[in-house]
Amino acid sequence: MSELSIPWLQTNFSDTPITIFDIGCADMNDTLNFKGALPNAVFYAFECGEYWLENNTQLASMHKVNYFHMAVSNVDGELEFYPSESHKGIENWWLSGSTCKPITNPYDLTWGTPYTVKSIRLDTFCKIHNIIPDIIHIDAEGAEYNVLSSMGEYKPKCIWAEITEFQSHDTGITYSKFSELMQNLGYIKWHHNKSDDLYVLPQYNFTPYITPHPKRYFNKK
Repeated sequence: MSELSIPWLQTNFSDTPITIFDIGCADMNDTLNFKGALPNAVFYAFECGEYWLENNTQLASMHKVNYFHMAVSNVDGELEFYPSESHKGIENWWLSGSTCKPITNPYDLTWGTPYTVKSIRLDTFCKIHNIIPDIIHIDAEGAEYNVLSSMGEYKPKCIWAEITEFQSHDTGITYSKFSELMQNLGYIKWHHNKSDDLYVLPQYNFTPYITPHPKRYFNKK
């Protein structure tokens, strides 16, 4: 469940039509929560885990979300995907799969057999569809560096990225290296919590971050 502040989104993005990419959307719960808050926005959701294909295809059709069953990465073609299977004894835990090979297990995760998935670079996708996202929300379980390093000229106004899984995967990426990438891409850090960072382009006049109410937002499917 994303901790990106819905009140902050509404304050900064309710007045103009925008495009939002939700990369690593899993069950599309966050996608639909954001859509409920910003009903006039155009949404693109991406997920490559096999478990979510039927669920997401149906939800996308019902809620008019553009859904793409593929990975977004720094590769045009195919990648190995490593599905999660259980979490702290909870079976059928399909929320933590990654296109990065896991090497540590800080959250008592178990992993299934990897399989091949379609992959596309962020700049390739934007060029094909002639679009630049205004917001990227990304939870790619350690693959955030690979995804965002492929954006090229298609830079969103702001990015909400998970930043806790780099050390759990065989990439050599650290939080420090990820922060350096974002700085080199022209972003400044607007907010940090224990799991995520909000980055913005400084030329846009964003309001101070609004910490969300402790109440969680859950989508009713």
